[in-house]
Amino acid sequence: LPRQAQGDGSLRPVPCVLHMARYWRAWEMRWPFRELVNGGQPWDFLLGPWKSALLKSGFAVVSADVRGAGASSGTQSVVWSPRETQDTLELIDFIVGGSHAVTTQGARQPWSDGQVALFGVSYDAGAAVRAAAHQHPAVKALVASFLFGDIWRELFPGGIMNRWFLQSWCDVNSRLDNCRLSAIHPFAPLAMKGAAPASSKQQLARHVAEHSANWDLMSAAGSVAAIDDPVSISSGETMTCLKRA
Repeated sequence: LPRQAQGDGSLRPVPCVLHMARYWRAWEMRWPFRELVNGGQPWDFLLGPWKSALLKSGFAVVSADVRGAGASSGTQSVVWSPRETQDTLELIDFIVGGSHAVTTQGARQPWSDGQVALFGVSYDAGAAVRAAAHQHPAVKALVASFLFGDIWRELFPGGIMNRWFLQSWCDVNSRLDNCRLSAIHPFAPLAMKGAAPASSKQQLARHVAEHSANWDLMSAAGSVAAIDDPVSISSGETMTCLKRA
């Protein structure tokens, strides 16, 4: 929370920036390395400076790992799944005390003034845009950087699969999702523990174990030869580079 929200014995409501993270919302470091970063607290090595700037500007910042990644439970059935978007909408409901589905009012968080901005870079930007499309009344702004605007033309330029990017992206995500730090860098386990836990270490271990069932993007992408080729996904849906059926 920003200093503006921390009053004398009470919390003052401020607007909130919500970030849904595909690449871990925060990393937990080992001693003594953690003493060198963020006062010993977990740190987001990708977007940490942005989050710090938002806090200094007076915004509350909520950052959560998407389903099937980081410290979150569940599996990823497909990139930007409807269930993943639903998770974002439910988190907005939790922050503002409302509901995107029905006209009811719940308990707003004491630090929330009822206004939410969605924020993300790359995959996280896609998650933000998909949540914003549902027009939740609390969402007042959207900041999406390096967004995939056209999956077909960016990942299959000229109809040819950008195999290097897709395979590299899948490999990095698999290493993160299953917390295989040594596969990221041989020395990484010496300085890092993994994704920052959201609760107990035991629960984190259970959640990471669930990630082994995440969707295999490369096996699905290999069957795509044209923009409208249907691909079956584990949720039972079919999708194309144009839309999800």
